[in-house]
Amino acid sequence: MSSDLGLSLATFRELQLLQTREIGPEDYDLLMLLSAKPSTKVLDKQQLGRVSKTFQAQERYDTCAVCLEDMSAGDMLARLSCNGKHVFHSHCIGEWLTTASRCCPVDQQDLSKLA
Repeated sequence: MSSDLGLSLATFRELQLLQTREIGPEDYDLLMLLSAKPSTKVLDKQQLGRVSKTFQAQERYDTCAVCLEDMSAGDMLARLSCNGKHVFHSHCIGEWLTTASRCCPVDQQDLSKLA
């Protein structure tokens, strides 16, 4: 349950204890953790390597769903191991999966389950 909230188990337990005692000014920082956005779940570099295959395009592909630019012959691309085997610019999907989301931007498949 604590991981669902984006908190460590120790922090979760400290917050539980607040239910049984009076809250004071020293509890401010602890309470602020409740409004903090949980960390976005993303892939690390090793996981990224397991769910994508990089290649140099020999022909033109459709638009990259991350940057919305055309993918041309000579571009470095990456094909994901999601159900649709979607293709993106390699640097675009690498940035997406390591900083924004662990899901394919097209079909929303959670790639961490494939890594």
